[in-house]
Amino acid sequence: MVVAGEATTPVAVPGPGVSTLRDLLDDRRVLVLGFGVSGQAALDLIREVARPAALAVADEGDPAAWDADRRSCWQALAAAGVETYARPADAAFVDAWDCLVVSPGFRPWHPWLDRARARGKAVLPEFELGYMVAPPGTWIGITGTNGKTTTTRWVGQVLTEAGLPTVVGGNIGEPVSRLVRHARPGSYYVLELSSFQLHGSHIFRPDVAVLLNVDQDHLDWHGSVADYVAAKLRLFERQRPDDWAIVNGDERHLWEAYRSIPARLLSFGLSGRWYPGAGVQGDWLLLWWGRTYPIGPVGLLPTPWPFMVANLLAVVLTGVALRLTLPQVRTSIRRLTAPPHRLEWVARIRDVDFYDDSKATNVHAVRWALTSMTRPVVLIAGGQAKGQDVRPLRPLLAEKARAVVLIGEDRAQIRSAWAGAGVPMVEAADMEEAVQVAFTMARPGDAVLLSPACASFDMFQGYAHRGDVFRKAVLDLKRTLEESTA
Repeated sequence: MVVAGEATTPVAVPGPGVSTLRDLLDDRRVLVLGFGVSGQAALDLIREVARPAALAVADEGDPAAWDADRRSCWQALAAAGVETYARPADAAFVDAWDCLVVSPGFRPWHPWLDRARARGKAVLPEFELGYMVAPPGTWIGITGTNGKTTTTRWVGQVLTEAGLPTVVGGNIGEPVSRLVRHARPGSYYVLELSSFQLHGSHIFRPDVAVLLNVDQDHLDWHGSVADYVAAKLRLFERQRPDDWAIVNGDERHLWEAYRSIPARLLSFGLSGRWYPGAGVQGDWLLLWWGRTYPIGPVGLLPTPWPFMVANLLAVVLTGVALRLTLPQVRTSIRRLTAPPHRLEWVARIRDVDFYDDSKATNVHAVRWALTSMTRPVVLIAGGQAKGQDVRPLRPLLAEKARAVVLIGEDRAQIRSAWAGAGVPMVEAADMEEAVQVAFTMARPGDAVLLSPACASFDMFQGYAHRGDVFRKAVLDLKRTLEESTA
């Protein structure tokens, strides 16, 4: 957050949409919802490119509980002429404002938003603010229930190594309202976009739109599976016939929706052949584009888990759609590595392997993890279930799991849902106990897999913190056992 008197990095060459943004915000009363990273970036950009009659920010949090830097920025806003609302008790405060810029964490039916829409207020998601102001360039939007971060980073790496000016952000890294400050005309904007961001989008049109997969998630936020799927599909709504849409052909429940996409369609998948598109035959990755082109062996990818291979196929198609050659794409593939906490091997203890899949915060991700395992699994799961129906995992647990160790807020609910799997289930108070119990239940040759199917905020600061605590517990156990036999 930049406060009065501090230097900013101005947008190099504002895009043509900046005039539309000024028409929307100039001489109007503008309210930013949320004072997290996205909200702060939105405030900075509005103050740079627009001239609102008044500017304010509202947050549900208590500034007294924030870290010193965030609290200092909040307190400095008054000197900069920005009004602040901390934990307003009544939604009526939005009545005084003409336009709302919304951070992605706000649910669609949040009382502030409900009241604003009922009174005809303009509502703009933060990322579209940056989209309108950005220097002209090529936009790549990537979404899906799982794999977004990995695929976004990989696309960014491939484009950068091909010598193209590339900025990466959105739902990872910097908010769009901030990353456009680093861009120049001709940039390639690679954005990870969540369903939260897409739900409220009105103007974003990606040149290349990528949908990796769709399964139930964030139902506590969206309210229904239908609403969640519709949010993901909004990525394609404003595309034109000369744009590209890259979709997962294995997602057969979406085939009907794919037919209504206005852009040129490319498909990828792990089963079948996709014309035009990319897939797998035997141990080879293939591109079908007029004729068959070999991409390379599956082992070209350092971590060839099936879901990683699917992500890679989407990356290849994105590169080809952007007119990169296969040799350019292939050169980067060997250097692609998965971010932490995605089915990441941690250690082997007495012939039991431990894997950290803490990023698996939904049923779809756990399904991929269990399917990837070729040995019996002791699964550590649980946390905040986010309204998901976890029962679809029951048959896979019956096939793959030796036992389940449950942790977290919704462990009793999950235990009840999985009761028919015929798998022993126990509960643990914390991660350290879960690791120890899982190890005692495993046999030599098994895997202990942390793949929670849940959010982590009941016990941890986030999925990364959960994975780090798991790793430490595993390594502590390994060290203790080694010392006991020394």
